[in-house]
Amino acid sequence: MPISGFKKEKAVNADARAAAFPPPANARHTLPGTLSQREKQVAALLMTDAPRKVLADKLSITAATFNKHVERVYKKTDCVTRLEFIAKYSGGPKGFVNETAAAEDEAGGL
Repeated sequence: MPISGFKKEKAVNADARAAAFPPPANARHTLPGTLSQREKQVAALLMTDAPRKVLADKLSITAATFNKHVERVYKKTDCVTRLEFIAKYSGGPKGFVNETAAAEDEAGGL
């Protein structure tokens, strides 16, 4: 079944937005190959210190959908929190994350 023009354009735009946040070259671990394309986009965005709502808006998806993607990323990467995910997959020092975003993540999202 071919992708409609709108869906194809939306997917291309999401790829372009996620490309603006590439994973760091000095990451401690590489992301598992089992992540879907969208989960890789979400994982890249999680490396920033922006709140989940802002990240969901960047991908033009709802906050609930973004949170479902985050849950799958955490499950596939064996992480429980955003702080743990960043410490494991970023090249930065442990604890690299905006405290507001970390607190929001610990509270379960938006």
